[in-house]
Amino acid sequence: MVLKRYYGHLDGPEPRRGLEVASPDVQFHLAMPGRSVEGRSRDDLAAYIAGRDTAGKQRVHHVVASAVHEQLEFHYGVVLENGHATGALLSAVHTTPDGRFDRYVTLFQPGVHLLG
Repeated sequence: MVLKRYYGHLDGPEPRRGLEVASPDVQFHLAMPGRSVEGRSRDDLAAYIAGRDTAGKQRVHHVVASAVHEQLEFHYGVVLENGHATGALLSAVHTTPDGRFDRYVTLFQPGVHLLG
């Protein structure tokens, strides 16, 4: 699943490698408490990745449930920082025939968890 590969890179030692699975013209909307980030290119996604507050944090996107329907992937999981859950994520991507994603939407919510 392409989004799991993206998160694996994002959480690894070289987060920018996540861009390898994003199409050059990727469109995205990331909704977080108090702000959202939108973009229409891989460069926009690179700027978001570079601007994330990860200094001194070991951040992991732990996917606990996934589903696929045709070119759509859906994922639900938790974000862990230094081993502690900071919130839940609900994400969807549209995949391309070359194994990338060209559309990406995520909702991150610290207070509402669908599982557990």
